[in-house]
Amino acid sequence: MVTVEFYLRNFAELNKVNADPEFQALQASEDPFVNIVHTVVTLSCVEKYVDGGKAVNSGPDSRPVEGDKYTLGTAKDEAK
Repeated sequence: MVTVEFYLRNFAELNKVNADPEFQALQASEDPFVNIVHTVVTLSCVEKYVDGGKAVNSGPDSRPVEGDKYTLGTAKDEAK
């Protein structure tokens, strides 16, 4: 079994990668080796608290900040 992971910042980047002709060609070249029936695709969110050596996504008390400001949104939101 092989695991391939892509880390993207938002759905807009995901859509951009999927539309990229080079990425599509790469995917097509892998068709003989990929069993689509047993392929699993998972989307998830990775929270980041340090970026470039600076604390991000945390409040004055250093606790994680939650809410709309730091959520990924939806594919529908990103398509606008």
